Amino acid sequence: MKIGYDLDGVICKEPNYISKAFKFSVNLGIKLRQIQDRLYIPKIPGFIITGRPKCDSRLTIRWLMEKGISYEELFMPNVFINSMQATIFKSAIINNLDCDYYIESDMYISLVLDKLCPNCNVINVKNKLATYFLWG
Repeated sequence: MKIGYDLDGVICKEPNYISKAFKFSVNLGIKLRQIQDRLYIPKIPGFIITGRPKCDSRLTIRWLMEKGISYEELFMPNVFINSMQATIFKSAIINNLDCDYYIESDMYISLVLDKLCPNCNVINVKNKLATYFLWG
């Protein structure tokens, strides 16, 4: 069984200013990393597919390690992208990996991914089935 997880809003709490904050310096990223709390630790390790840009990968990987979150692989876009671009990025990865399940925090993205990824069960984190994959 292949499972994909969104990062912000699924594995870590999602501050409402995070997308703007990633456009700033690495120092700000360090401050964000320090204030982000763990939301869920996946019971079943899978693929983390996030819209965070690769320039933040070192900080993101360090945060995941500090929180004890294991995963198979981390997928991040090469550049800053908006929500629709993130949805298309995520759908391409989900389809290429042939994921059976993908856990997403954003309802709109969940609905679009459900259409773009017909062979994957896209589950919004608010759905009770998500608790099967996540420890809350």
